Amino acid sequence: YLETGNTQAITALSHGIFWLVLASLPLFLVLPLLIRLGWAFWPSLAIACGITAGTYSALVWLLTRLGVSL
Repeated sequence: YLETGNTQAITALSHGIFWLVLASLPLFLVLPLLIRLGWAFWPSLAIACGITAGTYSALVWLLTRLGVSL
C-alpha cells in the first residue's frame, strides 16, 4: 500500500489469501493424524502435501466455476 496506495490491490490480495488459506488446512489435519497413527514423518508429510495440493486444485477449480477470481 505504501508504494502504490492502491486499496483495490490490497483488497484483492486479502481476498485471495483468505480462500487459499482454507486449502492449506488439510495439511495441518492430515500430517499429525498420520504421525499419530504410527506413520513415519516423511511418508506422512508426502501424503499430507499431496492431499493439500489436491485441495488447492479443487478449490481453485471450484472458485473459478463460481466466478471468484484469485
